[in-house]
Amino acid sequence: VKESRITRTVMANGYFAAASEKELVARDPLVIQEVLVEAGDQVREGQVLIVIDTAGLEAERKAAMAELTAIDTQQATLEATLPLQQAQAESQVVAAEKSLEQAEQEAKAMTELYEAGAVSEMDWRRAGSSLAAAKAQAQTAKSHLAQIRSQAALINQYREQAKALSSRLSLLEEKLDYYQMKATEAGQVVEVYVQAGDVVGAGTPLLILTGPDLVVKAEVLAQDAP
Repeated sequence: VKESRITRTVMANGYFAAASEKELVARDPLVIQEVLVEAGDQVREGQVLIVIDTAGLEAERKAAMAELTAIDTQQATLEATLPLQQAQAESQVVAAEKSLEQAEQEAKAMTELYEAGAVSEMDWRRAGSSLAAAKAQAQTAKSHLAQIRSQAALINQYREQAKALSSRLSLLEEKLDYYQMKATEAGQVVEVYVQAGDVVGAGTPLLILTGPDLVVKAEVLAQDAP
C-alpha cells in the first residue's frame, strides 16, 4: 500500500471573520468616567479604550506612599543613631557599676569605723546616702540601656511595615495600570456596553475587541467534507 495525498476542490460560500475576539470585563466594581471608542473603531495596541474613576485609588496610593516615606525615615534615623547610643549607654552602665562597687566598699568600711566609734554618725549616714545614690544611678543606666536595646526590635518592626506597604503599593499600581483599560493588541471595537457615568459590578462586560488577523469561515456540505 502506498501512501499519497489526495487534493479535492469544493465550492462553498464563506466570509472573512476575525481570528480572535476578546471581551473586556470589569475585574472589580468600577465607575466609568469616559468611553473613548465606539463600535467599529480601529484601535492600536496600547490605546486607552475606557477611562475609569480612580480618585479613590490615587488617594489610597498617596497615603500609602506618605506612610512608607515616614517609616523609611524613622528606620534610617534609628539605624544611623542606635549603634552610637547603645555604645554610650553601655559605657554609662560600666561606669555606674564601678561607682556602685566603690560606694559599697566605702559604706562597708564606714560602717565598721562607726561601730568602732572611729567616725561620727553624720559621716556614716553620708556614706549610706552616697551608696543609695550610686544604686539609683546604676539602675537608671541599666534602664536606659534596656530602652535603647528595645529599639533594635523597633527597626525590625519598621522593616516589616515597610515590606507590607511596598506590597500594598505594588497592588495599587497594578490596579491603576489595569484601570487604564488599554487595548492589548491592534484590532477593531465590535461592541461597547457601557457609557460615561455607569457604575458596574465585577464581571460586567465592558466591550468586545477583535484582533487584526482574519480567517475565512465557510459552510461545507457533508458530502464534500473529507
